[in-house]
Order: sequence, then structure tokens, then C-alpha cells
Amino acid sequence: MEPPASGGTGAHMTLGLALHTAGATVGLAVGQIGEPYRVEQYAWGWDTNRHFHAQLAQFLQPYRWADLDLLAVTRGPGSFTTLRLGLVTARILAQELHIPLFALSTLGVASFAYSEPVALSWPAGTDLIYGGIYHRGYVQHPDQVFTLAAWQELIKNWPEPVQVAEDIHTQAPADQLLHWAGQLWVNGERPHWSAAQPFYGRSPVDAVGLQV
Repeated sequence: MEPPASGGTGAHMTLGLALHTAGATVGLAVGQIGEPYRVEQYAWGWDTNRHFHAQLAQFLQPYRWADLDLLAVTRGPGSFTTLRLGLVTARILAQELHIPLFALSTLGVASFAYSEPVALSWPAGTDLIYGGIYHRGYVQHPDQVFTLAAWQELIKNWPEPVQVAEDIHTQAPADQLLHWAGQLWVNGERPHWSAAQPFYGRSPVDAVGLQV
């Protein structure tokens, strides 16, 4: 099937595809930058590897792979298995299609659901979390691993009020991912696929050593 026409004036529209693969729920979004996106979520759990590629190809229709101008993918934090699945898939596609690949923070993506600065966290194991503070994609504190006590201390001592979001690991907002990538595209960014690297976390930060 041929893709829809790109516009009444014949002008080329920028088509993007986003893969949100940070957790058990996978999110996909496709559409022209600046227009409403088509979005789906799939709660495959442990069967994600088995379903992902076939569903991705089906989801893209009626577009073709060659119609894409940019790709976006979550780089982490999140599940090692699903992050790797999304990143490897996106890197291969971007390399083959010769298009930019935006690998973006899972926490930063979730910040687009809030109008004010927000402290976002993702489970990282017993008594540990991934945390970061963002204002609609703008980094105010970069992603890193915290003890729960250190994370709470950071929020308590933050120099301005912040909202706190703790349940983003149950969500896969691929539309927000594509929106962020679209903003960066409009600003002139064209990241090479080889720069797309995962964020799996670092050593926990002790509360005593926190710098705000």
C-alpha cells in the first residue's frame, strides 16, 4: 500500500517513528512532525521479543520504511532486555535508511506530561532508583542511580519546587518521545545512529556526596 500524500501543496513533510521500549509495556508512535501522531501500546511482558518486530512492521503501515525521516528510541533507564531490543532495532533501521536517530532519556520523555519541573524516578533494584529532574525535556539534574534516601534528600534540598513522579515505569508514552525528537529535529539536530547508546546506570550515589 502506498503512503498517504504528504500534503496538499506538495511540500515534503517530516515523518518520524518512535519506539518506547523501556519497560514491560511497549509504545509506538508514527506521524508527521507537528501533526497528531498515531500511537499504540502493547503489554507483552516477557513475550516482547517474540512480538515486537512483526508488530512494528504492521504498525508502520501504510507508510514504508523508506518514507521515514527520523527515528526516536528510549535509551534508558529501564529494563535491560527491552532497552536493548529497541536500541538495536532503531540503530539498524537508522543505519540502513541513512536517517538520524534520537536516543532520549526515558525520564526526560515522561517530563513532557508536566508543565512544571518534575523529579522522575524508575526502579533500579532493592532500595535503589534511577532519578532525574527535567522541565519538559530540559535537564536540570541528569539521570543517575540513587539510594532512596539520597533521592529524597535531593528533592528536599532542590532550590525550587518540583513535582514528583514515581509511576512512570508503568507507562510508554511514545507520542511524547516523538514530540521531543521532533523539537530537536526542528532545532537542527541530526544525531548519527552510532551515537545512540543505552543508559544502564552507574554506581549508587551516597546522600552525603550529593551536589545540588
